Amino acid sequence: MAEHGRVIIITGGGGGIGRRYCAAFAQAGYRVVVADIRGSQAVASDLAAAGHEALASDAVGLITGQDIWVNGGRIFG
Repeated sequence: MAEHGRVIIITGGGGGIGRRYCAAFAQAGYRVVVADIRGSQAVASDLAAAGHEALASDAVGLITGQDIWVNGGRIFG
């Protein structure tokens, strides 16, 4: 089922299984917010290069889940 226009936030998306989840959801048509303490920018860039909509959110320090939601919402509306 295609989910075009829906947004998903993948925490731990910067590597390993999280990276694979990001790719799978992007392939299904989701806009992906990749959240991790490292690697999120590389994953978001790879997804964008493949024609998907993706945003990196480096979860550094005391970032809260709300910060990730707000930043993702600003980009993807």
